[in-house]
Amino acid sequence: MVEIVTSAPGKIILCGEHAVVYGKEALAFSLSTTTQCCLKENMNNPSQIRIKVPDLQIDETYNGEDLEKAYGDSLQKGSGDVQTCQLFENEEDIYERLLSPEIDGTKKAALKLILVLYMHLAHSQTTPRKIGLCISFKSDLPIGAGLGSSASFAVATVSAMLVYTGVLPSNQSDWTEKDYEVINGWAYQSERIVHGTPSGIDNSISTYGQCVSFKSKKIERLKNFSELNLKVVLINTKKSRSTKALVTGVRQRNDKYPKIYPHIMDTIEQVTEKFKHNLMELSSDNAKERDEIYQNIEELIDINQSLLDSIGVGHSSITDIVSICKTHNLHAKLTGAGGGGCLFALVPPSYPENDLKVLVDNMNNDSPYEAWVSYLGGDGVKLQSYETKRL
Repeated sequence: MVEIVTSAPGKIILCGEHAVVYGKEALAFSLSTTTQCCLKENMNNPSQIRIKVPDLQIDETYNGEDLEKAYGDSLQKGSGDVQTCQLFENEEDIYERLLSPEIDGTKKAALKLILVLYMHLAHSQTTPRKIGLCISFKSDLPIGAGLGSSASFAVATVSAMLVYTGVLPSNQSDWTEKDYEVINGWAYQSERIVHGTPSGIDNSISTYGQCVSFKSKKIERLKNFSELNLKVVLINTKKSRSTKALVTGVRQRNDKYPKIYPHIMDTIEQVTEKFKHNLMELSSDNAKERDEIYQNIEELIDINQSLLDSIGVGHSSITDIVSICKTHNLHAKLTGAGGGGCLFALVPPSYPENDLKVLVDNMNNDSPYEAWVSYLGGDGVKLQSYETKRL
């Protein structure tokens, strides 16, 4: 019996959110906060797939033969070819028929994502395995809060299935750049199930880790900042919001005030450029006084948050969290779409650990919010273990 465990990180947008929609630069970092996928063979139930996602109260079982019938001849036309990284145009209709009408929203998106990947990558190979699978997930990332939970989920799933089918070696040290490209390609395709037209930032960060720059639909992997050991406090407002509605609202106001909003977007990009410059200085061998650089970054965080408030993507909970962090001598801003979701506060190396613990405890015990510590710029997808067990 084969058992495979993979993990993939979430992400934060450090700066540039919303302006990136207008062709400006944004910076994104991987988080040490991850999603873990465990794929096990189930010899007792051939051709069945059991999906367990406790965070979403999902425990569902599907029959592979029923899925094959739903696809008809499509799977015999090379859909299992991992090099194509393409989904079918009618795939959405297939799962609308297959999934119970009682399943909706995030649960439906998660199940579709897993089943699509199962059919393309595990069940439809040229020599399909008629062995049952159980795929379970554990995530430390809040769902729908702008931290890339769906991409983390997708990358962990894709990598586990590609290892299971033998497309990827069972030892990660043998993975090539092409292997990571295949993971990223399939993760992007599966992200389409959740987001329709994703930017590609989330799946790229979750696959490769570290830091990326995104501008005019072009993604550039930047220098590895993991040696900086950048620490942040992440705070979840627990306020749901619609990214689409927020982006649409900014677009409407941009059209209404054409002599104002473009200048705000230009200013946000200048803030992003200063962010990047300070990070480069921080990582250089001859970095000047580090406390001064961190102070510069904190000022940029405040400026960026004010600009985001000015374009209408703030929220009373965001204002409250920024204020709480300031009383603890930390500077916070929203990350992602805003209107709720998550914020981060950069923690300088000189910040006392006890003070940090007090802040996190206060957030978790004396406020409606949730807070935890994470690190930026670490590794991407990981093959945690590959075991073959005798029954």
